Amino acid sequence: MKLLLIAILAASVRCVADEIRVVGKTEVNVEPLRQWYKKQKGDRPLAHWKLVTFIVPLKPIGSWTHCRVEIDGDERIVLVNNLDPEIKRHFNELDTLNAQIAALSAYVEKETRRVEDLDAVAPTAAYGTPEYVNAQMRLREQANLAANRLKEKKRQLDSLLSNWETRQKKTMTDIAMDTGTRYSNLPIWDCGKRIMR
Repeated sequence: MKLLLIAILAASVRCVADEIRVVGKTEVNVEPLRQWYKKQKGDRPLAHWKLVTFIVPLKPIGSWTHCRVEIDGDERIVLVNNLDPEIKRHFNELDTLNAQIAALSAYVEKETRRVEDLDAVAPTAAYGTPEYVNAQMRLREQANLAANRLKEKKRQLDSLLSNWETRQKKTMTDIAMDTGTRYSNLPIWDCGKRIMR
């Protein structure tokens, strides 16, 4: 009875440690390769599978993730199938930040010209009737308020850029294999569908 219990426990521990991926109809346990990458001793298992460092997302192409990656020390642009959800989330965050940066950059550029124009026509001092002085000082007030709002937007832009740089430096890796197929002259890599057991 004890032997049966030990055998069942050992089998369940082995299944928990296995990382099964499916490419096409083939199931592959990539855990030995993960362990080899940690130690890099002995013969390397699963020669077709590589450790891929995901650098930056590019425009999506079909259902694939189009991205710049590093494989075996070489930077490449590839299409990836079955990307890890955590890496997808990371790429989505980078895409969102890129969109926010682009929108805010365009706003800052346009607003900078407007503030310069306001500043050019708004006097710093005025003499004359109270109505004239008040009208001129309202112009100055508008120019100053616009300049302050612009400074705040520039701080927000700097913060977004800093956040993007920090997130972009985050190293995201996974194991994938080159499927040997291409689309639009780009190689298609597959991380395999993860099987939970």
